[in-house]
Amino acid sequence: MPPRRARIPIIIVVAATAVALVWVVPKKGVLPLSWAFGRWTDRTVLPGLVLVAIGAIAVPWYRFVRGGAATGVRLAAIFAFGIALCHGLVLAEGRGTEPIKETLWRTAHAEFLNIARDQQLDGLVGNYQKLVAERKWVFPRSKPPGCLMFYRGITWLADSQLGATLGRVWAPSAPRIGRDERIAGVALTVFPLLAFITVFPLWWFVRILAGSHEADLAALLYIVTPSVLLVLNQLDAVLYPLCGATSAALTLWGTRARRPWATFVGGVVLSVGIFITFSLLPLVPLIGLLPLCDALIAARGGDTLARRVVRGVGLGALFAAGLLVVHAPLVLALHYDIVTRFRDASWFHAHWWNSSDPWIIGSPIQFFMWVGVPTTAAFFVRAVRADWSQAAYVVLATILCLTVTNAVGHARAESERLWLFFVPFVCAGAATTLARWEDDGGRWVVPLFLALEAATASLLKISFTF
Repeated sequence: MPPRRARIPIIIVVAATAVALVWVVPKKGVLPLSWAFGRWTDRTVLPGLVLVAIGAIAVPWYRFVRGGAATGVRLAAIFAFGIALCHGLVLAEGRGTEPIKETLWRTAHAEFLNIARDQQLDGLVGNYQKLVAERKWVFPRSKPPGCLMFYRGITWLADSQLGATLGRVWAPSAPRIGRDERIAGVALTVFPLLAFITVFPLWWFVRILAGSHEADLAALLYIVTPSVLLVLNQLDAVLYPLCGATSAALTLWGTRARRPWATFVGGVVLSVGIFITFSLLPLVPLIGLLPLCDALIAARGGDTLARRVVRGVGLGALFAAGLLVVHAPLVLALHYDIVTRFRDASWFHAHWWNSSDPWIIGSPIQFFMWVGVPTTAAFFVRAVRADWSQAAYVVLATILCLTVTNAVGHARAESERLWLFFVPFVCAGAATTLARWEDDGGRWVVPLFLALEAATASLLKISFTF
């Protein structure tokens, strides 16, 4: 075993080699990576100018966010740079904003936006199954009613003065700004904002979990995660990680600060997310058990183990009550048939790829390659050196939930998108390892990690269609 300080350069070299394979191996058609990244393309791009511009900004930006600025200012800078990276990778294609508009209107999931724009949705919650059948909706079969309600909110904003303003911003040369331009203006503004606002609850969660240093690193890792940067205009990146990170932060803060109402609200937030997508269901045990785990791990105020366990179970029950307080009125008052909706959504996912078999090997490889090799390596190192701490629980619970999801789910060739809500928890675990490596290896370790993550995203964007 090499000395501790020598291990980190070895890890960096191995990670850099793996990043290079992201570019080489799928081009050769080797499964499962070619499934993960789509087909090789000779797309015309302008990467040089864009990357130089981003690099020129990145150096002073990094010095600033690792400096002594106030937490809110640092997080605002991280948030803004994430949005800049996202749009920079779009501009790297050399077609202006056209690529991001194409993903909004021309991908399969544009069906949600088209339905919200064109169809009457009165009585949507109670009549969802009937509307799906009568109107021959395809992708709405995979979601609860809340997903279409979110898109209806986008069209409502587009019909306001805000929509007119944003439509002109995104289509300055258009002779007239129609409703589609207004909708696009709202969506293309709101979606990235929501996607990267996740850094705020993620930072809060990791600060409680491990400390402020680790929280900063988790936020930095999140904004350079390839799947976060590249899965554009899908609620999987826009909304689901935000719901999961916010719920976890509220639940853990409520437990540590003895604010039971916050744990209850954590359940409410996750329940709202589940009304939009059933994908968030794996987070129910992961987050719901945080109070009990904290009770077993931490002895505070001289409480006995029995009293701590009772309090942990009680707070977990409050979290469950938060889940119910959203869905109970939907079922009882609006006649939401959640059981039928879940069964139909599960059937759709199982048969969409004409195979009921889960992609046991390919889906995890795909997911973690899109998370990025450096972050993945740090995450699993934390799992290997798991100790008796809340951070170790989060890492091991995330691995367990991913394993179960992989076994029972049907995410073939789409796990980089469908499992995006796990990314904040992966970044949380990886940050605890990266903080230790930075202490051992020096200040260059973190910027190298971030650069390798950004390089992975750039290679994927430039070299492959997906």
